[in-house]
Amino acid sequence: MPGLRTIDLDSLPPADAETLLLNIALRIGSYAAQLAKLCGGLPMALRLAGSALAEREDREPDEYIRRLDDAQTRLELIEASLALSDQLLLPELPRLWRLLAVFPADFDRPVVARI
Repeated sequence: MPGLRTIDLDSLPPADAETLLLNIALRIGSYAAQLAKLCGGLPMALRLAGSALAEREDREPDEYIRRLDDAQTRLELIEASLALSDQLLLPELPRLWRLLAVFPADFDRPVVARI
């Protein structure tokens, strides 16, 4: 849009990431370093994690960290499995699968045939 400019938000240094978390949810306390590391120092991830803990005082930081770590592990396993499956396809098939990814909903055989 006119007048808008793009800003690349790189990851924050560990100390800045911890400070951001503590400014959002002071109760994180000694868990700030561990949570900042799990968030990769990424501002949006830090903001989401900090806000989740600030808004829900019944959510304990150690439990949140455990669940976040578990979710990341599962996603890494899924990503590895998908990458390997993609590598095992015949050379022309990955490109064709990516072409089908443009559909926002279900599609039928005639549409696939046209692609």
